[in-house]
Amino acid sequence: QRVPCCSYGVSLLRLKRNMTRHGPYLSSHWHHDRAGRRLKLFIFLHDVDPSRGRPTVVARGTHQHVWYSSHGLHDTRFSEAWMRSAFERVALGGPRGGGFIFDTNALHKGEHVGAHARSTVIVELDRPGRCKAIKSALGALNQRHWMTYPCPSKGLLQASSARIPHCGAVRAY
Repeated sequence: QRVPCCSYGVSLLRLKRNMTRHGPYLSSHWHHDRAGRRLKLFIFLHDVDPSRGRPTVVARGTHQHVWYSSHGLHDTRFSEAWMRSAFERVALGGPRGGGFIFDTNALHKGEHVGAHARSTVIVELDRPGRCKAIKSALGALNQRHWMTYPCPSKGLLQASSARIPHCGAVRAY
């Protein structure tokens, strides 16, 4: 089955070699992206060793869960102890030019401690018109929350359909 999808933008993420604490990197805590079922494609700009190179870690099977709340950051963050006791975790790494794609409804985190820096290109993929529909459904009452709703994520370089053919289809399994 083929499912239509669009790229809502692209970003570059660089985790510096000297990063030793969570600090401003909120994605280093276990979380889901507060956007329901959506895909993110990570492309490595250099080799990422899953055991030492700051991989993204995903909790297997959690993309199938329906989460209680998606409104605030505090509702979507989970403790390391609970994650360790409840789920199998998979560290995603690979060679330069390689990468992975995953459902952002899955619980995941970017490992902030490691022996090497990590640079990745991140591309968000979603159903055509979904972000616009969510914004419309929220209406003026929730306009304040829309500004922080990750659809698309804050800080993305927006793809222009006039310059970049960004809509197509992906095979769903």
